[in-house]
Formats: sequence, C-alpha cells, structure tokens
Amino acid sequence: MVLPEASAGVLRLTDLKTEYHRNPLGLHVAQPRLSWILRSDDRNVVQTAYQVLAKNAVGVLWDSGRVQSSDSHHVVYAGPALKAYDHVVWQVQVWDNRGRSTRSRAASFEMGPLGEADWDSARWIGKPATEAPRSVAFEAASMRWLWYPEPGDPKVEAPAGKRGFRRDIDIANKGEVKRAFFACSADSGAQVWVNQQPVGHCGGASSLVLLDILEAVRDGGNRIEVLLRNGGEAGGFVGQVVLEHKGGKATRLSTDGRWQSLKLPDNTEAVPASGDWKPAREVARLGEGSFWKSLKADPLFPAHIEPPAYLRREWVLAKKPRGARLSATALGIYEIGSTANV
Repeated sequence: MVLPEASAGVLRLTDLKTEYHRNPLGLHVAQPRLSWILRSDDRNVVQTAYQVLAKNAVGVLWDSGRVQSSDSHHVVYAGPALKAYDHVVWQVQVWDNRGRSTRSRAASFEMGPLGEADWDSARWIGKPATEAPRSVAFEAASMRWLWYPEPGDPKVEAPAGKRGFRRDIDIANKGEVKRAFFACSADSGAQVWVNQQPVGHCGGASSLVLLDILEAVRDGGNRIEVLLRNGGEAGGFVGQVVLEHKGGKATRLSTDGRWQSLKLPDNTEAVPASGDWKPAREVARLGEGSFWKSLKADPLFPAHIEPPAYLRREWVLAKKPRGARLSATALGIYEIGSTANV
C-alpha cells in the first residue's frame, strides 16, 4: 500500500524527523514521535489534515488514515508495538487550507534495545579500581557560555548549523606541566582539536566532559579549536583549560570574549584556519540560561570531575557482514570509535 500521488502545486514537505533526528538508529522510545514541516511558495498556507503510513519489511505497520489536524510536531506512532531493532520506513501526506495535498519522501527509524532482555549477555564494565581516584579542580565562576555574534538570544533560540571557536594559549615549559585537561559542554554538541589533533567530543548542556589534552599540547604557542553543531533551540559552548604544574600550581583559561568565533557551512568537518573570525559573544555565566541551569558549580554541579575511562574490545570476522549495529549506554557522556580491517 502506498499513499496516493501528490497533486500538482507548490507544496512540499521537509525536515522529516523521528524524536528530533533524521533517520535515527537505536531509539529506545516505545512509541516514537514524528515531525515534519510543510512549506509553500504561497502565503497563508496551513496544514489542515495529514495521513501517516509506516511500513516494515513485511508490510504496512500503521496507516493513520486521514486525520483532520494541523499537528505536524510530535505526532505519536500509534501502530502495533515495536520490538527491539525493528526498522520502520514512514512517509506523510498532508492537505492544506486550499484543498491541495502533497506527499513526503520516505524517512526511517530503527529501534534499539527496549528492555533488559534485549541486552542479552551484556554486562556493565568500567576501569579497574587499582588506583586512587584522580580529580580535576576548575574555576566555575569565570566560565562563560559563548556563541557567534549574530542577532537573537542564543539562550532561548539559536540558528541551527555549525559555528567554530578557537583560542591560542602559550605554555612556557611543557615539561613542568603534570596534567592538562579541557572541560567543556556544548549545545547541541562539539568536536575539539588541540594543535590540529582531535582530542574528543563534548555535548549535552547538563554536564561537562573532561578531555585529556596533555599529549597534544607543546612548548610555546598552542591552539584549541572547537567545531560546534546546533540542532536548533538554545545554542552555546562553555569550557575551561586546566594546566596542573609539577610545583602544585594550576593555570585555568576559561571561555570568554577572548575566544574567536566563525560562522560555518553545514558541510564543514574541521575548523578552518582562515575566514572572517570575530570575537565570540558571551551569552551567559555557567549555570544561567533556561536550558543550562543544571550545569553549574554548586550545589548541582560538583567542584571536581573525573577523567574518562578508556575501554576497548577486539574480535575477528571471517568476512564482511551485510550490516552491523552497536548498542551502548553509560553512566554519563561517552564516545564510541572503531577501526576495522576485514
């Protein structure tokens, strides 16, 4: 079964998303929410009805039928119960207030583990407790949320897209630096480089991620670069470099107006050296902003944070598989990487 062909006109459907993401994998929501945007070259065009069709490899899972509604955000999937790793393809047809209709292209989503049984033999793992916990002290009061200097209030809503941030720091004698970390958070997420070496990612505006940058820093001039991606709503970046010296002192460099910022195309994969770099805009102190209140030093945010554990597993495949999925969870923020030689 397919939805009928769209009638001729200037209507189009874009931004099909499931739980805020395009074609997501690993959903753990039993009834995913679907969203779309109706666009038109004409003025005063609104949606008056919709019909959603969802299918799997066997056939139709759910046909909503024509629903008289202007809803196009968080329309709840109402078909049969979904199981772990189900792959669902869906599309939507809408009608407007002029009697016209249009049909979207297909979108998809894939379920992840939904209950304890779906994890099979998986067990919680972590680094062995063979050494005393290490903590890193930071100075929360000087940390500022940053954004690119453009109209609007990023604490409430920032344009979706990518922004670059950077700052140069000098280290007189790396040999005197015992430990070096960069604590950061970004809304929605960011990749970090030090002297063009990737050191990790930070994301989620409710917690800081601690990145070990000791191997990446050097004597003399150093440059830390951040590529931030924002999915809409609030947007910003906050962080602090912590250099712990062998003599017991520490140097802390927070995000502030001395950082530079750059507006970037959506297809940018690394922070460019050239461009129209401008002083970053200080948006809020740490702990301010409607979306960022849970990220603060006291009482909800600890004064010390632990460096991350690095875990790995190796295995051998006789031949390249047709497909592969990794499902993972952690108590905190985590990053997954892989290398394969098949």
